[in-house]
Amino acid sequence: MQRVPWADLPLGLRNLIESQTGSVLEAESASEGRNSELAAFLTTSAGKVFIKGLRSDHLRVWTQQREAMVNPYVIDIAPRLLWHVEAEGWNVLGFEHVAGRHADYSPGSPDLLKVIDAMRRLGEIGCPDLPLKRSEQRWAGYVDGPSTLELLRGDTLLHTDYKPMNILVGDAARIVDWAWPTRGAGWIDPACFALRLMAAGHAPSEAEAWAARVPAWAAAPREAVDTFAIVSLRMWDEIATDDPQPWKAQMRAMVQEWVAYRDLQACPTPLGRFRLLDQRRADHGRDRADARAPEDEGQLPLQPRPQLLAGLGQCLLPSARRRARTNQFGERVPLWSRLAQAADDGGQRVLLGSEDRRRSQAVDQR
Repeated sequence: MQRVPWADLPLGLRNLIESQTGSVLEAESASEGRNSELAAFLTTSAGKVFIKGLRSDHLRVWTQQREAMVNPYVIDIAPRLLWHVEAEGWNVLGFEHVAGRHADYSPGSPDLLKVIDAMRRLGEIGCPDLPLKRSEQRWAGYVDGPSTLELLRGDTLLHTDYKPMNILVGDAARIVDWAWPTRGAGWIDPACFALRLMAAGHAPSEAEAWAARVPAWAAAPREAVDTFAIVSLRMWDEIATDDPQPWKAQMRAMVQEWVAYRDLQACPTPLGRFRLLDQRRADHGRDRADARAPEDEGQLPLQPRPQLLAGLGQCLLPSARRRARTNQFGERVPLWSRLAQAADDGGQRVLLGSEDRRRSQAVDQR
């Protein structure tokens, strides 16, 4: 997402922001992160602030409201929201400036204990009575049915996007970018963190050992974590298939490795095949986008894993090898919503990609 510098904002918007901050003496656009059209550090007559914003007609402008809504409940572990304005076609949040650097997740990093501490403190915060997305809604498009969704249910406030850029480290760790707050099982955040640790060079056993320092992980049923591993595999396969940037392909590889480490079968599901709930929600498309983390991680350091997964690697096949979407009688089969059946391709199951899902969804909705 192309960054808009402070000087290029409408004059009326700049004046409104300065009414909140004092006169702006210097403005420096943030060099990292690409989920906000506006992201800048302002040095003002009253001190420094950080601002982030999107145009009011942006497809994800609702993430601004979510972040503003949840901020009062997380100020012990996140920068405080000072103000929220909308004018001149822009929606802008203003935060206190917090000195720090992005977290280092590499093995042996002293930052890891600070991140774990922040995650523990987040787990102790009661989930506020807000209209948050529930985990069983957010990941519904990647599970088999209601019984599977129940494994993700919980009443913990979750962040879910633990890329290093979202952690500021100083004397303590602060969790930033609350665009995707979720109500769900408390072990989901440590699971998301474990995947990021693997991307930074940790073995799966090491990543899970760090996750186990969060009490909610220790109490998690194995079946529930296994289910989330499969959910993550399907989600990251879709993301990497839609837009095969290196960091997305890397995250898919990390989930593949995690699934193999947990001794799950290639492309497993609790019911043995892929299904989507027959009762579709009208906002299914938004839920699918909602499940996925923001896509701005060009800075993620790639950690090659040459040992990856003979069996599991065969699970993710290009669309040319996917089964045709008609049966032997010439009837159209809505695969993802009904059968999403495993293709008999040399004995390997085929994980249907996002193109198949979109097409089958279009059939179902007619």
